[in-house]
Amino acid sequence: MLELTTLIAALTTLLLLNFFFSRDVRYPAVLQIIVWLVTLVVYVVERHRYVSLSESVMLIIFLGVLGFSAGSFLTLSSLGGRSLGSRKTVLLRMRHLSDVRLVLAFFLTLLAIAGAAVYIQTATQFAQTGPTQDLALNLRYLTSVRGEVPPLMRLTSYALPILNTLSGFCLIYYRANRDKRVLPILFLAVASALVMSVFSTGRGIILFFIIEMGIIYAMTSKRLRLRLVLLGLLMFLSIFYIGASVLGKGVDQNASLLESFPDLFSSISLYLLSGILALSVQLPTLVTDEGGVNTFRTIHALGRALGFDATVVPLVQAFTNIPQPTNVYTIYLTYLKDFGWLGIFIFQFLFGILHATLFIAFRRTGGAVALFWLAILSFPLLTQPFTDGYFSLMSTWIQYAFFSSLFSLTIFRSSSKASSATDVSRA
Repeated sequence: MLELTTLIAALTTLLLLNFFFSRDVRYPAVLQIIVWLVTLVVYVVERHRYVSLSESVMLIIFLGVLGFSAGSFLTLSSLGGRSLGSRKTVLLRMRHLSDVRLVLAFFLTLLAIAGAAVYIQTATQFAQTGPTQDLALNLRYLTSVRGEVPPLMRLTSYALPILNTLSGFCLIYYRANRDKRVLPILFLAVASALVMSVFSTGRGIILFFIIEMGIIYAMTSKRLRLRLVLLGLLMFLSIFYIGASVLGKGVDQNASLLESFPDLFSSISLYLLSGILALSVQLPTLVTDEGGVNTFRTIHALGRALGFDATVVPLVQAFTNIPQPTNVYTIYLTYLKDFGWLGIFIFQFLFGILHATLFIAFRRTGGAVALFWLAILSFPLLTQPFTDGYFSLMSTWIQYAFFSSLFSLTIFRSSSKASSATDVSRA
């Protein structure tokens, strides 16, 4: 317990230092430490239900947070980011939409909605071929366990990143210009993205969208008010409860949210703690010299598709009992396998540079693209205790790079002048 208390104290110290340097609770290094602290506090409360957290994993957690903070601080210092903490406002810069661009955005939204409708219809028909009467369970079993996805379902799945990107840029545009003409597009894109995310059966996909929109709203708010934080927590609990009820995992389907709260908390604690505890079990026997086949799996898969003799490792990991079975191992498993302990610090250092650069770019210029990427990359940032969402989701980031570039160049264009409607104060 002494080691765990020391770790919590060390992370709290780093949290205060990062806040002192940035003067902003939305600073990525601050958010990262908060997530790890919440995970450790939940472990303190629930540790009687699980295997022990090893001292080695505690050291890994500290080393990773230290690397992320070091990369963030270096970026903050070299780019003059510390002076941004004293600035009272950030001015969003986005051109007012012409009627032609507004119609184009509406047309693209309708096209994506049509793709989402085909996806949902195909997914429903496909789920009916499963072994049970529960369509949600069937769909998850067929796609995740068997790895079977119909070609039409795979093709129309690209409607989701299109809708997510449109939702993000529409929200940024509205926050910048308060142009109510975009609200119907925003509503349609958000509603369709949520429905399609539900049919994707993974709570992580819904969480991705909620984090994206929540970060955009928080970064464009004059103050990070308590009601916004509470609303985010309520949405998280609701999503977790609905997902657990639909899939029949962890809660009684016939019980209310209030009646299910003890079971819901236990289910959430399992998700929060699975990674660090599974890593504690696997670490003593882990091979740490695989040379990049896990980290750069997407590149190897592309090479295999082009005919090269490339090794493509499975994306889904083997299960470990903690004592409940789980197959997630925090952000660190991939980098430990390939580069050992050095990989922990180096990659978190690079991620710290990436997030801090986006944060400073937005705070300095008010650019929509910087804010959009800051928002979507908050998903792997905030899920670090659970799994790796950086290199393992490389194909996803390529899709978002394409769609965000397309929309920012053709529809939601930046402006050299600040939008008159929005001053974003520091939180």
